[in-house]
Amino acid sequence: MISEATAGWLHPSLQDCSAVDIRGSIDIVDGWEISGYYPILDELRARGIDVDVHDLSFDALDTLVVEGGGMADDEYILPHTITRADAWINLPVAKPHGAKMTGCLKNRFGILPGAVYGWDRASGTDQHDGIDHVPQIVDETFVDLLSVETEDLCICDMIRNVEGAAFSGSPRRSNLIVAGSDPVGTDLVIARLMGFNPDDMEYAENAWQRGLGPRFFERVRVDGDLEALTQRFMKAGSDYGGGAW
Repeated sequence: MISEATAGWLHPSLQDCSAVDIRGSIDIVDGWEISGYYPILDELRARGIDVDVHDLSFDALDTLVVEGGGMADDEYILPHTITRADAWINLPVAKPHGAKMTGCLKNRFGILPGAVYGWDRASGTDQHDGIDHVPQIVDETFVDLLSVETEDLCICDMIRNVEGAAFSGSPRRSNLIVAGSDPVGTDLVIARLMGFNPDDMEYAENAWQRGLGPRFFERVRVDGDLEALTQRFMKAGSDYGGGAW
């Protein structure tokens, strides 16, 4: 199953669904088609693999409680496809962001169901509050989500990135794939490859306090010559407008 909880579009077949509570603008388009998923499905099915795409916002749901209390919230509602999967592979695209960078931990916002938290995850719905999606609290939310459900493998796309801002930045090509078994450790490697200081990533310290992750980049076992592959990306400013190095 190839799954996303889309934040910017709604499939035309679902626009009249009673579960839809959209606050703000959203495109009614087939995002699977625009993103090029259908040729991937055709290729895999031709090999005899039973695969499909699935919008996590319309999944059955589980409420998961953060053991010992959360840093940002005490419980989170996640889709069955994630909580009951035999294996979960997290596939983020690395880019600078107001939350410092998008990687494995930031990609967890892509599993939060829009039908619960709102399509932008922050606006909420009549049934539930949204989740603050701001740099001041986002690291704590990362760790909460990591505490209740973790993936089996991380594969980060650093082939074609952007720099300066997550949505309006300049294209930047790295031609790299980063794979790791630990999401915190993988993100620290991604940060180093983008020329960021891994010690600036607050989620690493927060996760370590919960017994998760390596805490420091130096504790990550790396296969590959990072120094030869490291670039220097322009960071996204706190207002997501870029301009800060």
